[in-house]
Amino acid sequence: MFQDLKLQLSNSLHSVSQLLTRPLAMRGGASALPAQGGPAQRAAAKLLRRAAATRMQTDLADLLDQHASARQLMRHLDLVERALGRGLSAWERLPLKIHVKALAELEKLVWDWSTDGLAELRSRTAVLVKNRPADAAPQSPYLDATQRAEVSEVEHSIYEESERSWVGTGPAGAASAALTFASTRAG
Repeated sequence: MFQDLKLQLSNSLHSVSQLLTRPLAMRGGASALPAQGGPAQRAAAKLLRRAAATRMQTDLADLLDQHASARQLMRHLDLVERALGRGLSAWERLPLKIHVKALAELEKLVWDWSTDGLAELRSRTAVLVKNRPADAAPQSPYLDATQRAEVSEVEHSIYEESERSWVGTGPAGAASAALTFASTRAG
């Protein structure tokens, strides 16, 4: 009887040992623990990062697609979605202010965190915001070191006025008023 108990305990310990040393299988058949070796590990890690970025971007796009004006209202989440389309490294290079505001928008918008991509995005963003000091934030390659991307909301009339000035279809009196103002400042 004692020998049977000893044999069962030995078999159980052997089974647990095998379970703990076995590579974990992820969705899609990718292994969470890549095969030993430098290039193989780097390739597997790159694949896993790309899959995570794709999963987060897809779930965020599905969320933003639920309402026609969500991308205009949630500008920081829209920026995060586009950055995730270029990969996790592009997402990580976004300025800290963008991450903070996107996290606030995401937490206001999502009630059900059962979607894997959204839960992972929230988790990664919260960790990134907590761990990255504001002064050590890496800059986006699209911005010069002296520039900052700032997104703010304005009244519709101010937006329309700005749009007209860019398009060149401003009111007829605006150009003459600007010339009059310039001539009074010069003289």
